Amino acid sequence: MGGLSNSDSSVGAYATRPEDYDAFSFYLEPLIREYHGIQGDTKQQHDWNIPVGKYLLTSIDPNLKSVSMRARVARNVKGWNLPPSMDKDERIRFENTMEKAFDSFGIPGRYYSLTPGHKCFISDE
Repeated sequence: MGGLSNSDSSVGAYATRPEDYDAFSFYLEPLIREYHGIQGDTKQQHDWNIPVGKYLLTSIDPNLKSVSMRARVARNVKGWNLPPSMDKDERIRFENTMEKAFDSFGIPGRYYSLTPGHKCFISDE
């Protein structure tokens, strides 16, 4: 349904729960590999030993007047459905939770939502 509902999507197949990547790997893995141009048996490895304090948002040059940041978080927050499984109410609750987290960063800015009905919904203008 994802491809039918989102005709601008380049793939149209979505995992709706984290475990879908395992359950439907026979179908999703070839699509992911083709989309990203992954050849052979390459597996992405992550090094989660990120040095504490090295990558801080407060390190952004304060002389910059216009800084825009996009935070993609809905794919890796435990306890929440992945976006294709969220209804509008859950999506708004999720965004409200993330907005509180962003506020705790201590960096001035404004949150804009792409979800109609959210208090911070961005207008067409």
